[in-house]
Amino acid sequence: MNFVKRASFSVKRRASKTGILLLIIMILGTMISGALSIQQAVENAEKNLKRQLPAVVTIEPNPDKIFEHYELTNEPLGIGPLTIEVIKEIGELPYVSYFDYFIDTITFSRELVPYEVDEQKTFFLKGVNNPEIIDIKEGVL
Repeated sequence: MNFVKRASFSVKRRASKTGILLLIIMILGTMISGALSIQQAVENAEKNLKRQLPAVVTIEPNPDKIFEHYELTNEPLGIGPLTIEVIKEIGELPYVSYFDYFIDTITFSRELVPYEVDEQKTFFLKGVNNPEIIDIKEGVL
């Protein structure tokens, strides 16, 4: 007997088992195709979201590399904060639409009273250069 005849006799003899097997295959196929559709929809949404968001770049020294260099050589790396001239050079590049920089610093005072009193009277200050909100200027918000 050839293979096709055997298969047809098996299907005719065990119709209920064949029907259950066919039903399971259909359910699994539907579930797999649904999962693939969801995965593709998520990837498309991610691509669209990335396309709509503006690119933002942050430039800062890597503290881990500075500490690693100091541990190996016992000498400071000599990298300080970027100077204002370097920041303005980066901002004047043709592919930069907007730029902003902020500087963190710590100061001490005998006259000013901090919100939380400590022995050293330390104040953390942060300042920015550009008063405009980039998201509003770009139309994101």
